[in-house]
This record gives sequence, C-alpha cells and structure tokens, in this order.
Amino acid sequence: MEKELTKEEIAHNIKNPYITPVAILMNILALVLYSIMFFPQHLLYKLPKYIYIFLLFWLIINVISYVQEKSKKVKTDKGTLIRYIIISTLCGYSVSIAIASVYVFGATVNGDDVFDYWLMIIIANVISLIGFNIFVISEFGLIQSLSGSAGNIMGIVVALGGMGILIYLSRIVPYTAEENNFIWISILVILMVDLLIGRSYFNLMKYQIIEEEGLE
Repeated sequence: MEKELTKEEIAHNIKNPYITPVAILMNILALVLYSIMFFPQHLLYKLPKYIYIFLLFWLIINVISYVQEKSKKVKTDKGTLIRYIIISTLCGYSVSIAIASVYVFGATVNGDDVFDYWLMIIIANVISLIGFNIFVISEFGLIQSLSGSAGNIMGIVVALGGMGILIYLSRIVPYTAEENNFIWISILVILMVDLLIGRSYFNLMKYQIIEEEGLE
C-alpha cells in the first residue's frame, strides 16, 4: 500500500521542483551564446535597454529560486506553497525568454530593431503560461469552477496557442545566421518547466485533500 505523504513532505516537493538544475544548464547555454556575440561585436552600448532590464529580472528571479530550493526551512501553509510555485514558475519561464533572447543579440549585431518581435515573445510566453495554469488547475481540481474536461481542453488550446506564436515568430523575424531558431527552441524549455511545475501542482492537490480531510 502506498504511503501517504505528510504536509511537510508535500511542502518539500513543492519547494523543490528541480527547476534549478534545468535553469543552471539553460542559463549557462544562454550566457555562452550571449558572450559569443557580446564581446567580439562590442554590444555593450548597442543592446537595447529592455534587454538589460530583462537580464536584471532574470538574474534576480533565478537567485531567489536557487535560494528557495537550497533553503532547509520549509513552511507548510497554503499561501507559502503558492509562493513557492510562483517563484519556480517565474524562474522557469524567465529561462525560456532568456533562450529566445539570443535572437535579440543576433539581431542587434545585424543592426535590426526587433523590440516588437521580442515583445511578442514575452506575450507568447505569458499566453502559454496562462494555458498551462488553466490546464493544471482544471486537471487537479484546485478550483472547482475550472475543473472538468472543458477546462482541460481550454488550457491545452491556450498553451498550444502561445507555443504556436513562438513557432510563427521564428519563421517571420529578420535574421542572417539562423539566430531565429532560438525562438522555437525556447518551446523545449517551456515543456520542461511545465512538467516540473506540474509536479508541484499535483502535490498541491494532495495538500488540499489533506486539508479537506483534516489530516496532518
């Protein structure tokens, strides 16, 4: 018979969704690719300000996520568990955008202004994130009004719509050296992140069951 998890074990699973190993690997890849273009092409004063703002956010949220996963202190109240999920999700999707932003570095080398395309990349990630959240909330019955097959289908359609936008963008943006491919490659990061965060939502469902049954 399968052993029932305690609140502490569930909270630990939610706090540690293993986003950090994926983030470290993908961030190293992004930094290497950034560096290949940044230093030889002297991009310090050429890169648009929005990229520097994003990189600052990317750094901060990844550090926060790393500290969260490495911290030995685990809180079991629902508000904290939701905060764990939000931080992990923001970290994961920031990595997706970081990979897609390799395109901006390449476009800057070519002298192209691609702010509109980069903004669409952000919007596509947000749409995909919304769809994913609708799906997991519906699938695991976290909000009764969204539970059921209709919620599942809506979530999948919205999430795939966001990914479809990324694929479309990778085909229409101006490019010279295949840097556009990093836009659709970011979809692979989204899929990995969704799998890991989905595990956290599954554990949140178990937590709610324990709460409803009045167990410890």
